[in-house]
Amino acid sequence: MRWAPSSTMEAFHAFGRKALFSLVFVSYASAAPVQLEFSLHRLESRGLVSPSNAELLHNTIAFGVVAVFAYLLRMFNRGFVLKKFHKEDYLMSVTMLFYLALLTLINVSANYGTNLYPPEQAATIFADPADVANRIKGSKLVIPLEQCMIASTWGVKLCIWTFLMRVFRQLPQFQRAMWFLLGYIALGFVVIEITYYAVFCRPFQQYWAMPIQNVQCATYQHYSILQMCFNITSDIALVLIPLPMVWSARLPLRRKIVLCVVFGMASFTVLAAILNKAYNFASPMTTVYQLWYIREASVAVSVGNLICTWQLFQRLFRLRAFDNKTADINDEPAMPQFRPINPIRMFRSYLSTRDKDNQYHTANDGESAIAYDSPDGNSGASGEEEKKGGGAGKRKSRHVTTPSYMMTLNRDGEGDARLALAFRDENQIE
Repeated sequence: MRWAPSSTMEAFHAFGRKALFSLVFVSYASAAPVQLEFSLHRLESRGLVSPSNAELLHNTIAFGVVAVFAYLLRMFNRGFVLKKFHKEDYLMSVTMLFYLALLTLINVSANYGTNLYPPEQAATIFADPADVANRIKGSKLVIPLEQCMIASTWGVKLCIWTFLMRVFRQLPQFQRAMWFLLGYIALGFVVIEITYYAVFCRPFQQYWAMPIQNVQCATYQHYSILQMCFNITSDIALVLIPLPMVWSARLPLRRKIVLCVVFGMASFTVLAAILNKAYNFASPMTTVYQLWYIREASVAVSVGNLICTWQLFQRLFRLRAFDNKTADINDEPAMPQFRPINPIRMFRSYLSTRDKDNQYHTANDGESAIAYDSPDGNSGASGEEEKKGGGAGKRKSRHVTTPSYMMTLNRDGEGDARLALAFRDENQIE
């Protein structure tokens, strides 16, 4: 099924032909050189066909180069700009090994078949022993391929989690939420591994058996659903949890928007994971999942590395630090503290203030607590008495005359109010 030709599509194909020339020199280092017939790569309904070896290679080069370049930027930033490495940097290096192994296994397994095939092809397949042996070997390659995919995606999650914990280390509310998230990420990994090895396909040898007794050993459908649930929900949490902290921090609006965009880049990982499972469920009898494994893992690795390159871009483009107060490059970025709104605390403060006001009015029996000095040196208890005494002169100063008002000079441990009252008296502020 091909899309109808149009001027826009023809322009896209012309651009694609030129872009393929950049892949030729790299592709000849592998066993599958790039064929320049770009018509083979027109948009197709991915539910009908599996990706070709050339298509997998093109995606490996296009997405892999970006991911590796992002990793190199991160290492350059740590090694030459900051001259210090953190835990998440070593963890990302291990994750990159699994990521490169994933790309290698996907391209190697593309040369083999698997025990996933349409039922109508069974007679033809089993009539050829070489084809059966080929599919058994390809099915065995899928097992480490899946493990590298899990290790890559969950490794990126841990890298991002460790980075966020270091950046928001001064926010205890945020850290509590992040510890719960870490438990959820670990739980998801353990559940996925247990169900993969001991639940969905028993006995384990059925993963490469020909023929299979359980269709889940070939389609991985239940496994994919479980992995999707833990993968997407944990990614969404990694995106949503930092955003309120950034937006509530004491930062300029422009810097808040920049940081929200930086931390929100993980949403592209969520989008790639959703598209991966959507195409996988739409074409369960194909190997289209391998194409989206490349894209999802590459996007995750790229985002996980790019969010840790701020200091490099700060030096190159003379940007300011997170707090927008200095241009100094800081190896330990910390978000400014903020005071979250607590409705219960606000309500208790309101009740406490109201009770003190009631006590104040009760102690004074409704009378004024302030007396003014008249020009002749006599003092009165209120403005009414001052008028009756004929004191029409200008009020010079005010002072406290009742013990109940003296009790209000120091409220809630906020300091003595006498200095503020003296300033108001000197400047005749009403």
